[in-house]
Amino acid sequence: MALTLYKPFIIQKMLKEKIAFTVKEAEQLFYQEDPVIFPLLNKIVQGHPVLANRAPSLHRLSIQGFYPQLTLGNSIELHPLITTALNADFDGDQIAIHLPMTAKSREEVKERILSPHHIIDPKNGYLIDVPSQDMILGIYYLTRESKISLHDLIVIPAILVGRNFSTAQNQFLFTTLGKLIFNQILPASFPGYVSDLKEYNEESSGIRITPRPEMVEFLDQLKKVSFDYATRSGISISPFELEAIISDKEKVLAKAEKEAKKIADHFAQGFYSEEERKQKKIA
Repeated sequence: MALTLYKPFIIQKMLKEKIAFTVKEAEQLFYQEDPVIFPLLNKIVQGHPVLANRAPSLHRLSIQGFYPQLTLGNSIELHPLITTALNADFDGDQIAIHLPMTAKSREEVKERILSPHHIIDPKNGYLIDVPSQDMILGIYYLTRESKISLHDLIVIPAILVGRNFSTAQNQFLFTTLGKLIFNQILPASFPGYVSDLKEYNEESSGIRITPRPEMVEFLDQLKKVSFDYATRSGISISPFELEAIISDKEKVLAKAEKEAKKIADHFAQGFYSEEERKQKKIA
């Protein structure tokens, strides 16, 4: 996939470095997948970002720039935190990859369209690259309080945290090892020590005043730590934990069928148009 995408630049590089002396000779080496072309490809991708577009393009975040990393296989691998902005997930979505050809277009990608420039939702100013699903599970497992190993309550000198803040004990902090690990990845400019995430929001956390490079680095570390501890937790959902849902299933279905019949009767009497009937059933 990468060879086909970067073919013009690979041909150009072979001619420039005198690996081949004509375009035809260079193309022959290219189609034979001569081993000489792979080191060239590794050099080329470092200076040539690509654009990823997940259709439909609902907003400007639907197209983002990336520096690709070469992997085996034909699947496009994405950082899990950017999927919300792209309106994508990992169930077989198709993503178009575009390669800027001119130096001017590449500079525009670097200055405006690379993914680190798109961590804020333009419609409301809030952080859009936020953890979800397994990452939240990993953070919960890491920071929960318990009486075993990682989750034991401990008392440490506050100075070890590496940031200035005040505590009720002044010189000591009552916390868990997991929460301490979580706080170690926070940006240096982040105010205070995070003990309870429910107490924080976009305004109070200092996210909006944190320099973008620091925030991007934090989000990447957050992804790594959360997935690591989600894996270590070994948590899985048992079917026996769904008994409460199953017991209410018949009641919910009966209520829905009753409502659907009511909508159908009103439609037959001319109270709803076809479009209104559809909307009522969906609602």
